[in-house]
Amino acid sequence: MTGDETMSRIASDVLPFTTVRPPLPEYNQVSQQAQLMTERVVSGEMTPQEAMDAYANAVTEIVGAENVIELPLDE
Repeated sequence: MTGDETMSRIASDVLPFTTVRPPLPEYNQVSQQAQLMTERVVSGEMTPQEAMDAYANAVTEIVGAENVIELPLDE
């Protein structure tokens, strides 16, 4: 299998599971918050729940409450 064939196969296998990053100017800030909260959980600085709550607050502050949709979590 050539390199091009391998890349084509990977793309066809993986593409259905991907999503496109939203073309919003605030996206980089939202992404940075996701990275920061992940780091805080991994380092033990925050619990997963604390990080999720802090992330939700940060995203709401970045994009505005009118642009946030909260989905209920199945517990």
